[in-house]
Amino acid sequence: MPSLKRVVVTDHIVEPLDVERSVLENVASVEALDLRSASGLEGRTEDADGLMVYHYVRLGREIIDRLDACRVIVRPGVGFDNIDIVAARERDIPVCNVPDYGTEEVADSTLGMALSLARGVHHFDTRLRRGNDSWSPVIGAPIHRLRDQVYFIVGLGRIGSAVAVRAKAFGFDVV
Repeated sequence: MPSLKRVVVTDHIVEPLDVERSVLENVASVEALDLRSASGLEGRTEDADGLMVYHYVRLGREIIDRLDACRVIVRPGVGFDNIDIVAARERDIPVCNVPDYGTEEVADSTLGMALSLARGVHHFDTRLRRGNDSWSPVIGAPIHRLRDQVYFIVGLGRIGSAVAVRAKAFGFDVV
């Protein structure tokens, strides 16, 4: 039986790693380094079969050139801007990403914040918590009806498109 591969998560994700281990069960062991920069990688990744690199660590040529066993670098996020993909390609190490990472969560949060602003939720909450006023719709005036308000989105990639769908459901005029 072949030995278990070794996958190292360089940053951002820490124990318990239950999801990662369940996905890689019987394929690879998973270890989290919890680094904030590439300075802690030396001596800890050279024999790794795979790396998962989030956003704190930058994998430059000097690090990639030391990866003796690496067969894949995964960026569990949208972009590759913290990985020298040219250096990885020269070493025949594929670099993968997760283009849909966070799309739903960011779109939900974006619309949630827009609704909070449009309806004065934060303003009401802050004033009531400070004890400045009793609740009254007057303190948040003017509060406009959402329907037919313009919701302007710059860029309709995955996230922008997901926000547009949500905003349309609330009756916004999405542009």
